[in-house]
Amino acid sequence: MIDEVGVLQRSVIWRKALELDELSEGCVRPGTCGRHRVYMTHREGAYDALDSACPRQGGPLGEGSIEKGWFRCFWHGWGFHPATGSSPGGLSHRSHDRSGTRIAG
Repeated sequence: MIDEVGVLQRSVIWRKALELDELSEGCVRPGTCGRHRVYMTHREGAYDALDSACPRQGGPLGEGSIEKGWFRCFWHGWGFHPATGSSPGGLSHRSHDRSGTRIAG
């Protein structure tokens, strides 16, 4: 689809990752959206999804935890912001922004 200004618009396909009751406040859980593995977080009322592979060592981030506001990789303890994927040390994490998650009831 092309909008009025001639910019190509991509279609968005929403995929179900989890039921809301499967992810309690302050928890992390792995999920699959289509063929893409993600980890889901529920923090301060917001739900977010980021790529499941740790960029440092490739570990499964969905098996980590949220500690002091940071998501921690259980393999090596590296921290990532649960919503943005940014790290305190500047290591870029391929992430999905919050607009990439949707709550459907």
